[in-house]
Amino acid sequence: MNQPAGFWIRFGAALLDGLLFLVLGFLCFILFSESAATKLINSLFDAYRFLLPALWYGYTVGKRALGIRIIRTDGRNVGFWNMMRRNILGGLLYLSPLLIALIVCYAILGQQNVELFLSDETVWLESDAGNRLVDERTSEVHQIEGLNAASIALDIGTFSLFGLILVSGLMVGIRKDKRSLHDWVAGTYVTRSRPEDHDRLFPHEEEAVPVDKVNI
Repeated sequence: MNQPAGFWIRFGAALLDGLLFLVLGFLCFILFSESAATKLINSLFDAYRFLLPALWYGYTVGKRALGIRIIRTDGRNVGFWNMMRRNILGGLLYLSPLLIALIVCYAILGQQNVELFLSDETVWLESDAGNRLVDERTSEVHQIEGLNAASIALDIGTFSLFGLILVSGLMVGIRKDKRSLHDWVAGTYVTRSRPEDHDRLFPHEEEAVPVDKVNI
């Protein structure tokens, strides 16, 4: 891998890209209705992430301004599939702790709702007013305990998400190849090399000689 780009220049390129879309979003919301502007910005953002680097030697506007680009680990230009893996699978990797936490929260709160339903049925069928009050208070305690457990699970998931982002940033800052977690998923890295360097490393193959002109 040739001339990998470090953390701060990549961070600066991301800031420039974010600033670009901040301006575009502002203009879209001025010129169009809210729903139309939202759809337009989402479409532009998807094209920007997936198509532009695949069609423009791995560049985005921010990366081009700072002279860095995304390429494959074998030195070749990225394609659409590389950018799909980098953005979608890489994003799911970062979000996986939070998604697991949300599933745990749903399971906890769903179980509590079932317990509350069964408790109410028991109250209506066999309890007098005093027992009903006790059961209602017990149900409230169970509900509070479930909410606390769900809140803890959500906090752990959120903390783990930011932990993965921190680890990925440290990998870019410390590792010799400067590859982040989403680079590992996509088989890419960010380099300072130019497209001309790629053409020099991978020249076009010579055209094959027709069979009828080969000396036998």
